[in-house]
Amino acid sequence: VIKPLAVCSSAFREVLLLDADNLPIDDPGTLFETEAYKDSGALFWPDFRPFPKISSSSWRALSAGALCSQPESISMELESGQAVIDKGRHSEALHRLANLAIHLEELAPHLPGDGGDKDLFQLAWALEASPFTLVSTGPWAVGVDGGMARATSPSGPFVGSTMLQHTPENSAPNCGPMFLHRTIDKHEELFRLNWKLVARPKNSSSGGSAFKLEKLAPHARLATRIVPTSAGAVDLIPFEVVIPNAKGLFTAFNEAVELLPPVLNP
Repeated sequence: VIKPLAVCSSAFREVLLLDADNLPIDDPGTLFETEAYKDSGALFWPDFRPFPKISSSSWRALSAGALCSQPESISMELESGQAVIDKGRHSEALHRLANLAIHLEELAPHLPGDGGDKDLFQLAWALEASPFTLVSTGPWAVGVDGGMARATSPSGPFVGSTMLQHTPENSAPNCGPMFLHRTIDKHEELFRLNWKLVARPKNSSSGGSAFKLEKLAPHARLATRIVPTSAGAVDLIPFEVVIPNAKGLFTAFNEAVELLPPVLNP
């Protein structure tokens, strides 16, 4: 609920929404200058999964009766760890977003995943017929080699904990990886970056469908990891090859951790 209301309440006309666990690799301010953003005034990023098929009754519940099927503009689940929005161009959609967020408890059973607020953004835009741009490159995953514990897994050895999101296509000179969103390991190793490998889909058009979420412990809520749908679905690349400034990123992170008081970083 907080993120939609934070955007709506911001005093800025143009807003970059960024989760606290999301690390920009490059200057995210350049996103305001991309054609993808300028064309629509709203830039969103996809999650790993296509938007699931839900019942007509769920669409009616989500839209206060305005929809009975999935809008054409909604194809993937949304990943709302980052968003770029021109509030001046999308005041109606933002008003709708605020109303949806306030009623999230009632809407959650009809939303995909854990019923969080991430898909409220594209739902609000669809209901107001407001244009938005969904970044065409699906998320990659960042993590480690799981070792012997994963040796016989059909998904291969890779075990991921972070989503790697990209800039829009044709956004030179800053085209490529932009955000490292620590969606999982923040819960368990907040002050350590487990970034050794990047899993990149072999089929560039498959995007997030090359990955799935897998519970390593069947009954644990947080012991979930990002793994490939099959070992052959991804290429595994050293982190520093994909992220040229990896060393500086690790250094800056570790220096920031050292500045924390002991009570926060035991």
